Amino acid sequence: MNIVVILGKRLNDDSSMKEELIERIELGIKTFETKEVDYLCICGGAPNIKAGVTEASQMFAYLIMKGFDENRIIAEDKSLTTRGNARYLKKILKDVTIENLYLVSTKYHFFRKGLPKCQDQFKKFFKNANIINVY
Repeated sequence: MNIVVILGKRLNDDSSMKEELIERIELGIKTFETKEVDYLCICGGAPNIKAGVTEASQMFAYLIMKGFDENRIIAEDKSLTTRGNARYLKKILKDVTIENLYLVSTKYHFFRKGLPKCQDQFKKFFKNANIINVY
């Protein structure tokens, strides 16, 4: 199976999405449409309690508004970190063999200094998958 994973971004206090998150979603849709992909996975819990909703729920609503097929969306809404994204998504996909995992975020998110790299976090949980950064 091939999947696109869009990493979340903290929501504004009024629960709206930051422009950066909208750009990630749009890039995820484009990747989904140009690669042979089975599912679009959206990741993000509720690190901003003031927002009152999860990142994944806002991403889901945006995808539906754009006409995306809800049966092709997998939502992970418990995580607060990139490691959590990978860990919880692996639990959701526990019996699925992932061949290609397209990891969608922004360049600075992938290459932050002093923090574990996003791709490395996903490699711990999806050991046999070909993980491809998309930014």
